[in-house]
Amino acid sequence: TGSETTLINSNIPSTKVSPDTIFFRDIFYESHSAHEVMVDTLTLSKIKVIQKDSYHQRTINLDGIIGDDIIRQFVWKFDLYNRKVYVSKDLDNFNVDGMSVPFRRYGQFILITCEINGKDIELIVDTGYNGFVSINKAAADTAFNFKEQPLFWEGLSVKHTGNPYASTVSFPRLDTTYYFISNMAVGEILLENEIIELTHNPFNIVGMDFFKRFDHFVLDYPNGMIHLGYEQHKS
Repeated sequence: TGSETTLINSNIPSTKVSPDTIFFRDIFYESHSAHEVMVDTLTLSKIKVIQKDSYHQRTINLDGIIGDDIIRQFVWKFDLYNRKVYVSKDLDNFNVDGMSVPFRRYGQFILITCEINGKDIELIVDTGYNGFVSINKAAADTAFNFKEQPLFWEGLSVKHTGNPYASTVSFPRLDTTYYFISNMAVGEILLENEIIELTHNPFNIVGMDFFKRFDHFVLDYPNGMIHLGYEQHKS
């Protein structure tokens, strides 16, 4: 959900549309190069994607990424217990339990509002980020009145851990992260004593470690809602 465009690995058979290199940015606003290509077919189970004329292609660390250009067309149910993903055009095909929260669009991103440390803050939903919540430190310094100074940590950055855009020969660099403990409210759900990261990334992000608090979740793009299943233990 943090990727603007669908991206396929360079080993997938394709036809190049143009010899010119194109560039795109990841969730950290870092630029990457790609080529515009066509493929014969792309299917999601029994659903055939037909609205796309071309795709972006480059060497990445997995076969491909389904970006916002495709996922925004569907309803997605992630069953984290049974490790299954269900996709449909209609929410009525799923049994939705638990609580629902609205999201709003900001370009290719979807954002939900959460309450952290007594303040409402919008977070980009990025299922490619394996952490819980990461907040821009400068924004946090302005928004939050910390009773205690956040914990300072300087070490090798994990920012690109699992990042499929990253080169296989790239090396982690020294970076600074701050941490603090806070309750986090999402709608009627209260998650207590969570570890919040303060980083120098440009955006405020909520990632998969948040969604793992629930047995399942549904990204309902046509209706602008996220449906959260039953609350589980911390990871």
